[in-house]
Amino acid sequence: MQVILSQASQRRQAAPSPKRKLEQDDNIQPRKRHNSNLGRQTQRENCPADTPEIYYRRVIGIPYLDDVLSGMEARFSRLTSTAIQALKLVPAFVQSATFDEIKHFVDFYHTDLPSPSTMPSELRLWQKTCESMLSKPETVAGALKVCCKTDFPNISVILKIIATMG
Repeated sequence: MQVILSQASQRRQAAPSPKRKLEQDDNIQPRKRHNSNLGRQTQRENCPADTPEIYYRRVIGIPYLDDVLSGMEARFSRLTSTAIQALKLVPAFVQSATFDEIKHFVDFYHTDLPSPSTMPSELRLWQKTCESMLSKPETVAGALKVCCKTDFPNISVILKIIATMG
């Protein structure tokens, strides 16, 4: 997203917009807003710019991209990305899972797990069990249905946590 923000001006200048075409067809020239109260501007942005295009990029384009970027950073925090890694416990994807990938999730929720110290061996046993399944569920709900709570207590709890996160 930061790359998009830094390249916004380059793309804007490279591709002619329908607005520019309309301006050329009707011989309309965009202009900067005139500001007679230069020192006391309170109702809109007052940033200096050489052209209207630069003005609107600074006032609308860049703040919008900043808002989108900060929203994505908030949405995909470290814990969220860790939870996504824990989705590898779903039988369809468990073969590629390693304990190191879900370790941060296990450490964060260790108080909720019945026995977090047995998690590495439980993961290996879960992988062997899922390997022998004919029809491997691809969703957390499907994984919860096939996960035996007595044989895989930690994995069962992790799957429940993931199911309630969404």
